[in-house]
Amino acid sequence: MASLIFDKDLNLFARKYFIKEDSRSVNSQNMIFEHNRIIRKIGEMLLRHKGIAFKVYGKNIPLAILTNMFGISGVEKLLEQEAIKFILWTPMITYNSSDINGILPLQIGNVSSEPHSDPEKSAVLGLKFMKRLPKRRDRRRLVRKVIKAYEVPSPNAAKEAVKFGHEGYKSNIFKNMGLSRKKNITDLNKKERAKLCSLATQCLELSILSEFKFHTLDSINLMNLTRVEFNRLQKAKVIEKMENKLFEIEKLPNFSKLIKEEVIDIKEIPELRAKKDAIKFRSWISNIADKSNMEDITKEYLDSITESKGFFETNKGKFIKTVGVTSISSGIGSLIGGGYGVVLGGFIGKSTLEPLVDLGLNLLDTYILSGITKGWHPRHYFDRQIRQVLNEKNKSDFA
Repeated sequence: MASLIFDKDLNLFARKYFIKEDSRSVNSQNMIFEHNRIIRKIGEMLLRHKGIAFKVYGKNIPLAILTNMFGISGVEKLLEQEAIKFILWTPMITYNSSDINGILPLQIGNVSSEPHSDPEKSAVLGLKFMKRLPKRRDRRRLVRKVIKAYEVPSPNAAKEAVKFGHEGYKSNIFKNMGLSRKKNITDLNKKERAKLCSLATQCLELSILSEFKFHTLDSINLMNLTRVEFNRLQKAKVIEKMENKLFEIEKLPNFSKLIKEEVIDIKEIPELRAKKDAIKFRSWISNIADKSNMEDITKEYLDSITESKGFFETNKGKFIKTVGVTSISSGIGSLIGGGYGVVLGGFIGKSTLEPLVDLGLNLLDTYILSGITKGWHPRHYFDRQIRQVLNEKNKSDFA
């Protein structure tokens, strides 16, 4: 099953460069470099996966950046596709900065101020960080749609993560992660408390990923503890490697290169990912990633191409195609217009001769209908969408 990819980089970027208390001696060159890197990464993820779940801490500045990227209509398309969500990050884990004997090192909390707990307030305040503020009616319309895409983690998430951190240290399960049990947990120094807090925070993130069934592209140390249980969370990485291999087989530049070289325009991504071939391809590769290893992707891809059959490649279809005597050319237009699914669906279940009486097929008709009903395979995505984008780019370059 396809899942959204959890992303926290956009939120980190936003807070680093747009929130005064978080920004420190901002270097404009670094900001531009990081901005372009993150924009390309978001574009890739939207083309590869079902969508993205963005971590949001308070003001939804990620929404402002996305709206600058795609425009209001583009963000609305992504919302309609259920391709973006926002996780309003309320849980927090902290550690004692001072040495206090006999006190456990980690504490929990949930942020409760309006921007941190109210999706509408979060979205409204976030949009104020846009380069050019949209008209009030457009902002209100967007906010109404955005708040439906918010998720709030369980209030118990931080509590369970801190419990895991304390019990994990006592059980010495962090020994291969730079924190061995060499002393009583209440005697940890500041550096060790910070390390334990980092591990507990990773646990918090993993529990939220599990709660909402998200995947991640991030490397998380805790995933080494129980590899089998966390394999599902890292399915996104498997899909990325598989797709890159398929682009290589087709002798095409992958998404990263297509976006970096501006063959794919960022603003066109919401529309590109909504096309039928793109939707089918994402579903196909997600299913392949569930059941196959990276080493099997070439065979799976070639098998999918050779095994795809349309109606006229089946035994009944071949018989009709051979025996057909009467032209239905006059009816082709209406069939192509959308009715063919009903017509074909109606006669396939009848006796073999009924379609011959009702429709009749000459060679031209069978050729046209065979093209319409031919089975889909993943190469269609590369031929009908990726190569088309490349061809259009080449034409515009020479225009």
